[in-house]
Amino acid sequence: HAFFQKYVWAYRTFLGLPSSLALVCPEERERQVTRIANSLHIDIKKKQNFDGLSSCLDFTCDSFISPQLDKKYHQHIRQFVAEIENLNKSGYLAFSDIAHYFHKLFLKTPNLLYRLRTKYPVLILDEYQDSSTLQDQIVRLILGTENKAIVMADEWQIIHGWRGASVDRIRDLKKDFLTVEKPLSEFRRYNKVLTSTFFQLRNVLKEVELNQKLYVPPEVVSRVADPVSKTFLKKMEKFKNPQERERRINSYIATTLPGMLTKNNKYDSAAILLLVNQDVQDYKRILRKKGLPIKELSNGDKLHNVLGLLLENIKDLDLQARRLFIVNVMNFLLLEEKIPGMASEKWTDLAKKIQQNPNKKICGQKPDIRVDLESIANVTNSISIILIDLVELVKERHKELLIDWDVYNVMDKIVRSLRRNPGLDLREVCTNLVLQEQHIISYKKPKGIYVMNVHQAKGREFDWVILPDVSESAFKSTEPEKRRLFYVALTRAKNKITFFDRPDMGNLAKVFK
Repeated sequence: HAFFQKYVWAYRTFLGLPSSLALVCPEERERQVTRIANSLHIDIKKKQNFDGLSSCLDFTCDSFISPQLDKKYHQHIRQFVAEIENLNKSGYLAFSDIAHYFHKLFLKTPNLLYRLRTKYPVLILDEYQDSSTLQDQIVRLILGTENKAIVMADEWQIIHGWRGASVDRIRDLKKDFLTVEKPLSEFRRYNKVLTSTFFQLRNVLKEVELNQKLYVPPEVVSRVADPVSKTFLKKMEKFKNPQERERRINSYIATTLPGMLTKNNKYDSAAILLLVNQDVQDYKRILRKKGLPIKELSNGDKLHNVLGLLLENIKDLDLQARRLFIVNVMNFLLLEEKIPGMASEKWTDLAKKIQQNPNKKICGQKPDIRVDLESIANVTNSISIILIDLVELVKERHKELLIDWDVYNVMDKIVRSLRRNPGLDLREVCTNLVLQEQHIISYKKPKGIYVMNVHQAKGREFDWVILPDVSESAFKSTEPEKRRLFYVALTRAKNKITFFDRPDMGNLAKVFK
């Protein structure tokens, strides 16, 4: 994104975009898609359809349509493309739009394309099996007929089929480019036993019935037997919703991890990999409550939505809007959904009350942090000053708050930039920060304990990988894509894998004897 953005921002006027550009957060893009759908009298309910239509500029390339988008919406794609391009002309682009304009730029400017090819005679393409159709077209455009590429791809790690990733991509590369395939061991410094295990694992996962077993030493692949007590499982039977039941079981397992993590501290990096984003948030909250310095590789949509909240409020606000802004920022900054000191009320509940009542104050009867927040709202209508005061307050009161330090650090960087140069455009600061954070994270060697979903861990390696949920509901052994996701999760480990037995252990979990 950073590479594409540099060129799109530089040639924005040529591309028909305004001089002032900013990145739209996922929440705002979803609202935009909803407004477009309403104007077309279309009802969208599934998240996968929101995601598909949100990134519909990708569909202009090679007539690709995301397989996650229900067919009944296909007839409306051109209308959504036109409406989103109109939105872009007002100065706001989503991440999924940037590649579209980069591709468009070099199709329209042969001289600029020639300069780009001269500047980059060799491209190194990693994780190419998961490239989108549009990314593949861009790469081929830059390569032309003379440039060269070093391509690394693994068909067993295709997990982004929703954006066009397929085995065909690798097959076409083999046909169009001279490639030399090297075994995994030449690229990665794995534990030798683990490397051998991964090679065997491919063959085992290819078997439909998964009857084969892998025998590996417990110091390399270990299983935690019966991590959930029978009494707790009995209590879970009252929850009829399987998602709610799984979430509670995952949270239970999270409470057992601190002892394991502190006892086995010989590894520089450990990754707890989960499938559901809500589980990631639950684990972060629980483990940080236990005093563990949990990290993230990617803040994903949450970071973009935080910055989107700031961008949407770059103006002088009335008192009601200032209160609402402060409450929403606190909801992002803290891992606890509940307001500190309140038995049940959440930040989101307070935000709704303020929206409904212009005179509703942030603070209540109790002398807690909400009193300070109300004071900040009454001091100034400058978003920059409010943000500076909020970051200072959270820093001062950190001992009584469960802070999401990933979000806090981003906010703190913005505040430091504003202090150094009060005249900075907050829109530009936020946009650049998103791209800088992604770039830094991409090249930084993991060190510490990380919690993330399997997709976020793609392309990264950790000394120790912990899989709390390898149940049949998580990795369905009957679905090839789930098998690949299981393979991706396991192959993030360089030295050790630990997974937990679950009540509904699937066939995939049983491949290790």
